[in-house]
Amino acid sequence: MPNIANRGVADAPGPVRAKQIVPRIGLAAEVGKIEGTRSKLKRLVERGWLDEDAP
Repeated sequence: MPNIANRGVADAPGPVRAKQIVPRIGLAAEVGKIEGTRSKLKRLVERGWLDEDAP
């Protein structure tokens, strides 16, 4: 997931929401995919792989 997350946010000028990342990594913009991605991104934040501006 870290490589996928980097692909989704590497060119972003600022904070990015999970809703914006999902289509960039090739997933359908469905509620289940967005929530699953959000959960995985939160885990990466907890582990120090990503930074979160606001919860």
